[in-house]
Amino acid sequence: MPVNLTLRPFKREDDYTPLAHILTASENADSKSITVSAAELAENLSKFPRFDLARDLVIAETDGQPVGFGRIRWEDSPSRRTYGLTGYLLREWRRKGIGQKLLNWLEERARAIVEEQPTTVRVTCTSMPPCTRKGCTRWYDRPGTRSRKAGR
Repeated sequence: MPVNLTLRPFKREDDYTPLAHILTASENADSKSITVSAAELAENLSKFPRFDLARDLVIAETDGQPVGFGRIRWEDSPSRRTYGLTGYLLREWRRKGIGQKLLNWLEERARAIVEEQPTTVRVTCTSMPPCTRKGCTRWYDRPGTRSRKAGR
């Protein structure tokens, strides 16, 4: 893990530009050809129900430069609450422990939301949309994590 790694919340409008670059580069590295602009990212994030930009998105930086980010959002149904955890890292920063650090932060945030918004229904965490990116299975593959393939 880089010793100069910091995690910080979304703070300002100009954060959208590096986040759009990270999202685009990460998806392209995983063979998904997309391009997302800062304006498109801002619009998409504003549409998420139950998503607080200042509290539910975290930015990973090394030497003050954004290299990745993670976000959490949640949905309730009559029988379940689902937390969707999503993360993106620039290819050159993968396999250095940053994804694990982002995942830990997202899981802690999910626990905090349960404390703030108690529920009596079953609670699950998942990647949303279902994660098919190359690096994603490694991100979730760790001791104590149980994954289930769709349809099983």
